[in-house]
Amino acid sequence: MRTARDPVVVLWAGLAAWIATTLPTWLQATGSPRFPAWLVAWVAFGAAFAAVSRARLPRAAVWVALGVESASVVAMVGLLCNGFEGTLLVLVAAQIALRTGGRVGGLWIAAQSAALSVAIALHWTPRPALLLVPPYLGFQVFGFLVFRLLARETTARQALAASNAELLQLHAQLAERSRTDERLRLAQELHDALGHRLTALSLNLEVAAHQTTGEAHANVRTAQSLVRLALGDVREIVTTWKPPVDLDLRDELVRMAAEVPEPSIHVAVQEHVQVTNRDCSHALLRCAQEVVTNAIRHGRAHNVWIELNHAAGALELLARDDGQGTSEVRPGDGLAGMRRRFEQLGGTLAVESQSGAGFVVRATLPDPGGVSA
Repeated sequence: MRTARDPVVVLWAGLAAWIATTLPTWLQATGSPRFPAWLVAWVAFGAAFAAVSRARLPRAAVWVALGVESASVVAMVGLLCNGFEGTLLVLVAAQIALRTGGRVGGLWIAAQSAALSVAIALHWTPRPALLLVPPYLGFQVFGFLVFRLLARETTARQALAASNAELLQLHAQLAERSRTDERLRLAQELHDALGHRLTALSLNLEVAAHQTTGEAHANVRTAQSLVRLALGDVREIVTTWKPPVDLDLRDELVRMAAEVPEPSIHVAVQEHVQVTNRDCSHALLRCAQEVVTNAIRHGRAHNVWIELNHAAGALELLARDDGQGTSEVRPGDGLAGMRRRFEQLGGTLAVESQSGAGFVVRATLPDPGGVSA
């Protein structure tokens, strides 16, 4: 696998070859009158090689820098040839292999090899050119082909990594789809089995309510209210397991109030408040349902008041009843679960009660950005 250090290693290896190849000239020809001009070409090659190897240059600038490298080598050979500068053209061929195909690369190698042979012939004689250029040409072709294969292998590995990432993403999507299908199946089973039976039980309790009087009648009405709340819970669970849909909190609160005959539920939603954030809507609805359930089971309340307000950048659900209350509030699993849900959403839930004065539940949530007022 290619790492971030690979370009650095290639850069330093190339610079090391640049210095080692030209070292004989530094040791033997520094006193030559041509040395200053040779030094300019030497510096130009090193700078151009470093720029191509490290900098993210525009495509045109890269080809200009590669041309500077080739011209610099030819100039060094023509000024002070030590017989080894042709090795630097292998570096040029390797860099070209990473950026173009075989036709352009072959033409470039042929051109710079021809220029090298002319420079050697002018500096010495045609015979040394015939002896030195063929080996350098072979090394250039070899370097070009090796780096070309490396470039193809790198491209193939990147394509394979991209395909693998897409495959993993597809696998995750299929797993999620499978979980969603299973949830939908369970939700449908829950709705068909438990929902129908609770509906039948509610109808039978309605009949029983008309046939009883006194304390028995009150108990039947309480049982009927609990059944309707259970139906609401089933509907809420089924809705939660289905794909996300918009939930109108105002309508859901009003529907809950209509479904519970006793105690009387009074819903007041501040004008123009519409909660569109799904998580907040479900948390507030669940809280209201839990308050009504507790008012029926424990508070023996006749009335429950539920208010929803939006002020000071926060949502507030205030619920109170006129039940018997208690001098010591001990939240059960339901209210404790509600408190955890609100805390996860960044809100709070507080319960207050006094003996004979009913319960007060105050739930707040920060404005989730899905509230219109």
